[in-house]
Amino acid sequence: MQVHAHEIFVDGTFNGDPHPGNIMLLPDGRLGLIDYGQVKHIDLATRMSYARLVIALDEQHQEEVFRIVQEELGCRSKYNNPVSSTS
Repeated sequence: MQVHAHEIFVDGTFNGDPHPGNIMLLPDGRLGLIDYGQVKHIDLATRMSYARLVIALDEQHQEEVFRIVQEELGCRSKYNNPVSSTS
């Protein structure tokens, strides 16, 4: 997870297909990452929005999660309900 987080949040370029079959543990303990056939790029503003989203999720701030997803990332749901009534 640290490698993929670094790719996304620091480098802004990451493997778009990071399943376990593309990760190898090398004999010396290092990770081997293979199959970068689906490389994706993410701009700094979007990376910052995702960073804020991760923090809001960790802190369980549902209203902030909804705001970030709606306003910063432009995602929509069927009814755009900010917080589930079951939470």
